[in-house]
Amino acid sequence: MDDLPFYYDLVAGQIFHATSTQNFTAIIQDGEIRANRGERPFMFEQFAISYAKKMGYVALFDFSDCPEEKIRLMTLQWPRLIAKQKPAILLLLDRRKLGSALVTSAMAALESGGEFMKANYHIPHVEAWYPDRIPLAFCERALKIEWPDKKATDIPLSDHGI
Repeated sequence: MDDLPFYYDLVAGQIFHATSTQNFTAIIQDGEIRANRGERPFMFEQFAISYAKKMGYVALFDFSDCPEEKIRLMTLQWPRLIAKQKPAILLLLDRRKLGSALVTSAMAALESGGEFMKANYHIPHVEAWYPDRIPLAFCERALKIEWPDKKATDIPLSDHGI
């Protein structure tokens, strides 16, 4: 059994935001990805007690500097994290445009001495955060992930004026 998500090759080395189709529609209308402060449904119920929510950050998955072994450690969590949304939408972001404002798990742990990260829900090794709104112009690609069919489909951003 492969312990990586079936769409791993499409997101390996990438930073992305995961959302529902409902929230994707709102993101397109807003023209940006915003931190969810409870005005939209949470993709994950744990988000209500997360580091991202407490800090007011946009939650991201960071596979850019994460070794495959650490991603494999998340095997049991993949279905719970992404598959909960049927389908899920992944917005792949340009790391260069995010710049130095991107906060990685390692940076947050160092900055807080590790205590804050232990006391707040986050996804070890693969979660990162952005402290501001992310313009859709930072998005390189969007994928629709359908778990039952194990299918990943590109969503043309040009259809949404991006």
